[in-house]
Amino acid sequence: MVETLDLGNARDDHFGVGVQLSWDDVVHDVTNPKGRSAQPRFDRAKIGLPTTKGLLDQVQPSPWSCDIQTHVNNFNQEVLGHLGRACKPAHSKPKKPYISDETWAIRSAKLELRSRLKDSSKLHRLHLLRKIWKAWTSKAPIGEEVMLADWHFQTTWLCSSIRLYVRFHQLGKRLRQCLRSEKQRHLDQVLDALDANAATGEILHRLKPFIGPTNLKNARPRTLPMVRKPDGGICETREEARDRWISFFGQMEGGQQISLDDQWTKWREGLRQFQQQPDLAMTLQDIPSLVELEQAYRRVSLGKATGLDGVPSELCHYFPRDMARLTYAMMMKACVHGQEAVSDS
Repeated sequence: MVETLDLGNARDDHFGVGVQLSWDDVVHDVTNPKGRSAQPRFDRAKIGLPTTKGLLDQVQPSPWSCDIQTHVNNFNQEVLGHLGRACKPAHSKPKKPYISDETWAIRSAKLELRSRLKDSSKLHRLHLLRKIWKAWTSKAPIGEEVMLADWHFQTTWLCSSIRLYVRFHQLGKRLRQCLRSEKQRHLDQVLDALDANAATGEILHRLKPFIGPTNLKNARPRTLPMVRKPDGGICETREEARDRWISFFGQMEGGQQISLDDQWTKWREGLRQFQQQPDLAMTLQDIPSLVELEQAYRRVSLGKATGLDGVPSELCHYFPRDMARLTYAMMMKACVHGQEAVSDS
């Protein structure tokens, strides 16, 4: 055991330094809560294209005897499953619809050249490090043959790097030109295909694939809205912001947050009270017809935020007839019997 530390600063200005570090970090759990399976992924921009025609033709509504919770869950699973199969997001293909195969090949060649340039630069750094280490450890002077061989290597490396860089620059310029021309040509085709009386939501929905950079890595992520806690501090996580909004609206509406089990209990009690009302009388005019429900779906705007069920608004707008056919029984159960599904999200 060494009881003293020799600082060794009798002639040199060297001192022993001890540093103690301490920090706090927030770790987000991105796993699915309660072990729920993830919803099928799909591309919302593909909904309504000619390739999705007849998307919901094979989906059949649940029988009337089915309880409302199972009815809604079956509907969501069937619809989202068909969306996931018909509107698959592109993984190894271009994210933008106007990028052609030729342009994609140019991009692949450019990425390959960039990888080769990185490998070449790494090799040169390792060679330089080896040369410095050998000159430092060797006591004898470096011979002329070694210096000549090193000069030949440096010349070859520089010529190869210049050739790769020029080719990389040419492909980058050509890629930008192709993207610019193809984007303009595809945009003209989309605008020409739109109806003269197209709604604003329809136009924005069709223009969404053209907005933003072609490289999704350059897209700026959405920042967390600045929500303050009761003590004046800023909510640092999404969970804190969500809980703050729940508390805010709970105070505004005079309610309180309850657990899922309590929500189920209140739901069953309310349903029992609704069924025991003796003076409940309804006529056919009090219930929306199938045509009216279809018209309501047709008026749904595009690009709306998706709810907890995961069903996008584009599905309601482009497939109003099928959506009305599949959900009319659920609407009847809510109007006549007061049955409404309780979300477990």
